[in-house]
Parts: sequence; C-alpha cells; structure tokens
Amino acid sequence: MKKWYVATLIMKIKVEDNNEFIVHKNLYLINSNSDEEAYTKSLKLGKNNETSFHNSSNKLVLITFEGVNDLEEVIDSDIEDGCELRYDEYAYTSNEEILKLITPKEKLDVFINERFTGETDYGSKDIRDLALLKKNKLMGLF
Repeated sequence: MKKWYVATLIMKIKVEDNNEFIVHKNLYLINSNSDEEAYTKSLKLGKNNETSFHNSSNKLVLITFEGVNDLEEVIDSDIEDGCELRYDEYAYTSNEEILKLITPKEKLDVFINERFTGETDYGSKDIRDLALLKKNKLMGLF
C-alpha cells in the first residue's frame, strides 16, 4: 500500500557575479510504496527542479539541488483538507515558552508581501517581462 511522505529538499540559488548563495528549503508531497522509494523519488525530484535562466539584469541564475534535508511519513493516510502532514515535538517548563512559538497573523508567510527582502535578484527575466506585459495590457498601455 502506498504511503504519503513530506520531503524537504535543499535548493541553492547562485547569481552570476554575486558572492551570496540563496538557499530554499522546499517541501514536497510524495506518494510511494516504501521509505527507500520515497527517498529515491526525493532525489529525482530535486534533480528535476534544477534549472538556469537569466535575471532582469541579464545575469545567469543557477538553481541546483543540494540534497534531502528531511523525509517524513505523513501522519494521516487520507490526504484531504485539514489532514495532519507532520509534527514537531518539544518539551517546555512554562507557558511563556510555549507562547513564543505562536506567530502573529501579520507575520505569517502567507500575509507577507515580500518573503525575501535581500538584494540578490534571482527572478527570471522572462517571467518578469511577461508579467509586465500583462500588467500593461490590463492598464490599456498596449
């Protein structure tokens, strides 16, 4: 019987002429017959997501798969709205410590407009150009 897994993959982003590396920890849902097969699928998924393109400054951007950070079996076997994917376990001695784990709504990723505020431009020039073209068409500039 197939089981669901959550794979955490490390992807490295390097922009030409920039000394900084941007690193993404990407989570993927994987359906597999065994732990070993899930691991193999994770490696293949990471390799298949490697790419290169030019950013808006015409600098080459390389995205490379660095490896698997974690691979966990999903808790609920039926994937549906509200199912539990994974959990972390901690032990604390005070309620104040527990409350530090709670993130205010406005600081949750989904409510933040810019997730990365660094200066490294690793966005695709083609995608930005297409978005600008669509925006201009919507505004009646073309």
